[in-house]
Amino acid sequence: MSFHCIEGLLGLAARAGRVVAGANAVEAAIRKKRVKLLVLDGGAGEATSRKFSALAAQAGIPVLTGSEKGAGQAAGAPGCVVIAITSLPMAQGMIKRFSAQAAPDGVQPAR
Repeated sequence: MSFHCIEGLLGLAARAGRVVAGANAVEAAIRKKRVKLLVLDGGAGEATSRKFSALAAQAGIPVLTGSEKGAGQAAGAPGCVVIAITSLPMAQGMIKRFSAQAAPDGVQPAR
């Protein structure tokens, strides 16, 4: 699934300072319990996707995964494939929009 439906919200979250980008920064934010939503770009490798999906599952964080690249660019962090949203209202809006456009398996619920 493409991130086109949430690109505007990713940009808005970035401008509001509610985005953490990059593997190390996102991992630290997850451990500090600041992350409300994890976004994995289609360019993320299998090991990266597996690692961050597991971290998110442990922390009870929903994950949006896309089949295309572009999440990092939309969030103002070109080249980053792991993006965290730290605002609950923005995270909820992205999940709602992505779910409306995605197949039922596009959003992994928090476990």
